[in-house]
Amino acid sequence: MQEELKQHRNQCYTCMRPVSTCVCKHIKPLQTNTRFVILMHPKEYKKQKNGTGHMTNLQLDNAEI
Repeated sequence: MQEELKQHRNQCYTCMRPVSTCVCKHIKPLQTNTRFVILMHPKEYKKQKNGTGHMTNLQLDNAEI
């Protein structure tokens, strides 16, 4: 039953959080001269789509994961 609920939960496809806790309206992209490359372990990347790496990537215009 929990898996069924999990599959039908509405999700924001920008911040990857449930719509009820979407943080997109609070994110103000910041332009920097420095290019940031965020390195994440593959298991972390697949498992947690709304961690600090993804939030940082949304916040910095000149960043990539």
